[in-house]
This record gives sequence, structure tokens and C-alpha cells, in this order.
Amino acid sequence: MGATASPAAASRVWGITEWSLQETQELSEVTALGDASKTFVVGVKGATLSLKGFWLSDFDVPFDAFDTGSKVTCYLYTSADNLGQFLWAVIWPTSVGINAPASGPVGIDCAATVDGDVTRVG
Repeated sequence: MGATASPAAASRVWGITEWSLQETQELSEVTALGDASKTFVVGVKGATLSLKGFWLSDFDVPFDAFDTGSKVTCYLYTSADNLGQFLWAVIWPTSVGINAPASGPVGIDCAATVDGDVTRVG
């Protein structure tokens, strides 16, 4: 992605308690007859993201993006104490959910597919 990211541009999403980013890379086999071992060439990279946390009633971005089929820029921090180190990506929310127990906070989750690269900053 050609854009630059800044933690100052970020806004809070729910009360995130957990996020998981899984990057993958395709391999295509190019083993020829007579080769002693399999050989591969690198293919296309991809990534998926999952988020879990607690509902904040004033923030509907993942639901709005899911409802309208829109992309969202997502900033992922490993610590609130170090806002200069984060990952960011443009994502397509592929599922969103709410868990409302009889007692306790309302939980929320989101799964997404990354559109393009995941950029590490810091």
C-alpha cells in the first residue's frame, strides 16, 4: 500500500481483548520429472484477522462496513503503552457477531480478510 499510517489517525474499536492475525503465502510446486526432491516457487501472500472484545455502543464501524460491503483501515496495537509500534491493514469484515449473556458485558467478535499488505510500523 502506498499510503502512510499514523497512530494519531486511529480510533478505538470496542474494548478489544484479543486479536489474531494470520498471514499466509501460497507455494506452487514446480517439481520436474527426474528431480530428487520437490521444488516450489513463491506465490501470492494473504492474511486474515480475528478480533474479540466488549461492545462499546458508540462504535459501529465493523457492523457498518459488513452491512455495506465496505473496506476499513485497521490499526493493531500490541500494547497501549507503545503507540509507535503497530500493524495496519485494509480489511473486509467477513463476519461480525454479538454475544449478550444474561449477566456480564456484551461480547463482540469480527473476522476479516486483509485486502493487500499488512504493514508493520515501529
